[in-house]
Amino acid sequence: MFSRFFVSMTLASLGVFGMTRSAFAATIEDRDDVMILTGVVAVALMALLTVFYAIKWYFGLDAGPPPPAADDHAQAAHH
Repeated sequence: MFSRFFVSMTLASLGVFGMTRSAFAATIEDRDDVMILTGVVAVALMALLTVFYAIKWYFGLDAGPPPPAADDHAQAAHH
């Protein structure tokens, strides 16, 4: 549930960012600063998401779907 929310929010924010033309605001003089800041933000977000996933994993909230129910026909084919 939360992953769909975060993906949709990310795509929406990227759309807004692209429409404001601030993505193209960097000039040649400050391009290095923008690249460094973008890298720092990306690393910080990845660290935050890693901590978030580690907390979910620790408390067992990231369990996968339950195994499928045993089907008599499928088991009969294996014997």
